[in-house]
Amino acid sequence: MQGIFANLVCESSSEVISILNSEGRVIASSNEQILPLSARSNKSATISLARFQQYDYIINRRSTNGYQGFYGLGWHGQMLTRLDSAFNRDVSVKDGQEYTAIIDQSDSFPSELKEIRQASLDINADLGLLVLNGKIASARKNAAEFMPVLEAIKQIGSDIANIFNASVKSLQEVTVMSSHLNNAGFLASLAVDIMDRNLYERANDCRWWALTSAFRRNLAKSDLSDADTSEISEILSYINTLYTVYTNLYLYDTQGEILAVSSPQQLGSVGMRVDESSGFRSAMVNADSQSYSVSSFTPTALYNDRHTYIYNAAITDLTDTSKVLGGIGIVFDSEPQLAVMLSEVLPKEPDGSIMQNSFAVFTDRKGMILSVANHFLYRVGEKLPIDDTYFKLKNGQTSSMLIKHSGENYVLGIAASKGYREYKTKDNYQNDVIAFVFIPI
Repeated sequence: MQGIFANLVCESSSEVISILNSEGRVIASSNEQILPLSARSNKSATISLARFQQYDYIINRRSTNGYQGFYGLGWHGQMLTRLDSAFNRDVSVKDGQEYTAIIDQSDSFPSELKEIRQASLDINADLGLLVLNGKIASARKNAAEFMPVLEAIKQIGSDIANIFNASVKSLQEVTVMSSHLNNAGFLASLAVDIMDRNLYERANDCRWWALTSAFRRNLAKSDLSDADTSEISEILSYINTLYTVYTNLYLYDTQGEILAVSSPQQLGSVGMRVDESSGFRSAMVNADSQSYSVSSFTPTALYNDRHTYIYNAAITDLTDTSKVLGGIGIVFDSEPQLAVMLSEVLPKEPDGSIMQNSFAVFTDRKGMILSVANHFLYRVGEKLPIDDTYFKLKNGQTSSMLIKHSGENYVLGIAASKGYREYKTKDNYQNDVIAFVFIPI
């Protein structure tokens, strides 16, 4: 939990994130000194104020949106933000960037701010006409002494208009725009974090199932009987019914010949050699139960010629664990699974629907699209049409900016994967993924 919290708040932040159970008690806290475990909170209120250790806090609570049908055990998330620093944010808007034109064209900025600016301009225009009329009247009356007074009034009006413009611009660019930029960067970071954590489990699954004693016992035989093959197939099918993120699980011998499959639709592949691109060869050279291999994200016949990852682990002898007997391959159902991860982070309307014209994309370092959500022109396997500099983000780095993409203005959030626990950090597996979140403005 501390690892999760560390991704959401910096160490020096005065904010406190916690998880509440169904009874409203704290079961995890990013700062137990301020908000200890077992402290009770009124989870029925969405936003409220409370005092902790001589400071006033804004409390924001949210129930889970669930993930692929799982809604936890009545958990709620809670954020405590100190009132005296709630509106004192670091400005994300880059110095020298001009957003006024974009803001004026956008529907996502408060109309009241635009109306204040326009009202100040109208008042100043009326004041200018009054001053002009005053100058004409003074000239007719030969009252030159009023000219400096009228000029001063005009200057005051101009100064007031400038103050209004500067204030409104500051509110829009610093407060509203900064919020948009921070939000986009956070959503991109969340997307790639979800992907790392999810695929970490896929690496665990293949290693765990490779230890199945029935697989190891049967593959040690010189010849597999029909009963042996049937036993393996039944186990694979049973596992696959519980783990629906895979379209197929299969066992193969040391030569890569497929011996059994979990999916009836893949029965035709039994007896065939696994393609080298599946990553099986790397699994065969390492008997370590902690090792695994992953295919590149490429089309494969094992996934109806669509792009996906295949995870592999070696199956070793029960008595001699250094002897590799074959391996297990698990075909990740990447198309819907990756799209769900991206859809989870897209900004939502008040009714829960995805914000219109927003979209999100996973790519590799070369810009090849791994998955896309809410955009119907981009395709998996194609390159995302965006500047190559965006694919050079360092691992774990997050960025956000305003861009014009395909003729439209967007707040763009970008984040590069950093792995999870030992996955892609200490296990020699390298597969950098970049998440892009496009929010229209």
